[in-house]
Amino acid sequence: SVKAIFRELTEVLCVENQFSNSRHLHSRLLSSLVILKTSVQIQVIQKALKQILLDLHEDGAREILLDNAGYLILLSNLNDPLQHASILNVLILLTLDMRDCEEIIKEIISHIPKFIEMIEEGNPEVMTSVSILLQRISTLAVAKYKLRQTAPLFRHMINENGNSLIELNFKAVLMNIDCFHQVPIS
Repeated sequence: SVKAIFRELTEVLCVENQFSNSRHLHSRLLSSLVILKTSVQIQVIQKALKQILLDLHEDGAREILLDNAGYLILLSNLNDPLQHASILNVLILLTLDMRDCEEIIKEIISHIPKFIEMIEEGNPEVMTSVSILLQRISTLAVAKYKLRQTAPLFRHMINENGNSLIELNFKAVLMNIDCFHQVPIS
């Protein structure tokens, strides 16, 4: 079966970190995506995410991930709380320039309920990353309606959090979605 082939490929790629030793950016990124899609070993997944984060600083890496819908694989891994921070960091880097990101933005918007769950879990690192990502997409008209539905949570986070970066990002979200003055912030 296809699944068995990908599992075997993942095992081969993981032997002595072959996926991260390639000199070819395209090979490293695609190998990392295969690993994210097929592996269940936490250490291997973490290495693949670290490799993607490193590679995203190279020219052309962002385009490779976008062209190969790597963001779909990343978003499908959001069910693992141990990977939240790394996945969010990759998504933040992928959305630095949103002019050519229509598909990824639609997927991020469809995952807003998951991001809200992640905020409610209370991990400060994850909350900071979510606030940055939501602040970034809140400037887009396609995201405003969905974000308006969660404005009360953003207000609560501003009032209760105590982290100035998170507060600042959620205030910016509220301003961008035109909800800043609707409910008083204490």
